[in-house]
Amino acid sequence: MTNIWPAKLIPLNIFESIANIRIDSIYAQPDHYENIFKEPLYHPDALLSLDVEMAKVVLLAADILKAAKGWRLRVTDGLRPIEAQAAMRETKVVKEHLYWLEEPQMLSNPGQGGHPRGFAVDVAPELPDGTPIDMGTKVDEMFEAGAENRAARDYTKISPEIIGNRALLEAVMQQAATKLDFPLFPLPQEWWDYRIPADLSNQRDAFSEKHLPGYLRVMDYRPPTSADIAAMEKDAQKIMEDLRKL
Repeated sequence: MTNIWPAKLIPLNIFESIANIRIDSIYAQPDHYENIFKEPLYHPDALLSLDVEMAKVVLLAADILKAAKGWRLRVTDGLRPIEAQAAMRETKVVKEHLYWLEEPQMLSNPGQGGHPRGFAVDVAPELPDGTPIDMGTKVDEMFEAGAENRAARDYTKISPEIIGNRALLEAVMQQAATKLDFPLFPLPQEWWDYRIPADLSNQRDAFSEKHLPGYLRVMDYRPPTSADIAAMEKDAQKIMEDLRKL
């Protein structure tokens, strides 16, 4: 029996009105300045979902970030089913940059990694009015073959302010994970990517769109029913109440 648990996924969109987050699904927006593929890979109305335990880390980190700096947490990607990973590799941009697929790959093979399991999230801080905080690169910025990876966590040829901004984001994510006893792994190559270690995420099979109810799909998206929305809102309220007791 396949190890698939769609009931453990929750859309972060349902928290936008009650938590310090903003959903900015870049792959649903072909003209988004951070969509490196320049194609609409997700349905324009698709929700951004995560495993519920990973979602709690993001939500608690957003509260910690607000208390520390008054900043908001922008969430740009989460669950990325197998079909979406495959579609990324077939885009015109990737075919023009095939070295992205060479080792060490900048794009995971379909079904690999934390994103198709709901166990990886891409985040960036911003001011409450949506002004980005300078992190040195865009989210998902790629680099030419042989160039230095300016997005890496150990990259230091940037200003002290940017180094501090990256350190603060990592600190609030780690603080939230510690409070929740969650095994968070900041991906070394990308300052925006947080996930769980591969040996743990691989205990769950990758999600295919066919495994998911329509409202959790990112490509073949179907709107949730009023009953679905009511159930998600009830879950969201309970989660936020519990987190704010910590």
